[in-house]
Amino acid sequence: MMTMTEDEHVSAPQPYGLVLAGNVAAARIRLRISQESLAERMRALGLGNWRKQTVSELEAGRRAIRADELLPLSIGLDTTVPVLTTLPVGMTATTLPNGEPVSAYRVITPDQTFAWDGNRLKVVPSTRPDPLIDALIAERRREGRALEAAALEAYRDRLHETLPEEPQKEDQQESGAEDVPVRRPGKRSR
Repeated sequence: MMTMTEDEHVSAPQPYGLVLAGNVAAARIRLRISQESLAERMRALGLGNWRKQTVSELEAGRRAIRADELLPLSIGLDTTVPVLTTLPVGMTATTLPNGEPVSAYRVITPDQTFAWDGNRLKVVPSTRPDPLIDALIAERRREGRALEAAALEAYRDRLHETLPEEPQKEDQQESGAEDVPVRRPGKRSR
């Protein structure tokens, strides 16, 4: 039987808002700047209402990041938006506000685990084995731990066998909604 060491611990899914908050805190700490310094950078980038308290509340998960703050945050933290929005290594899933788990893979790539029937959410388990398992297998092989790699491969194969087949895409019904062109300031329609 395979046992996991402490450094191989896989964390339980956290709400996505807390993942974002943790990513901001981690990026700030990696830069070795204070919360006040980040707030000052955000003000310099045009977000005049940012203070040390804003950063503190955000990093504690008590303040949400607005969509228009993600790019300035990435610039202020000398990183990228994907780094701030992707799950950290070792975290295999997060949760939506309704508690529904979302795989780390789905955070970066649509995988048909979520579908809509009108406005009703349909959740289908992914048939794709978790990329974390593949990474662990490769690591065990590099370390010469063939038995553990084989055990992980068997586990991955068992997971794949127990998951349902990928759903066939049904013909989508017309919703009656109409696409409307968006007019942007400074651009003329032809």
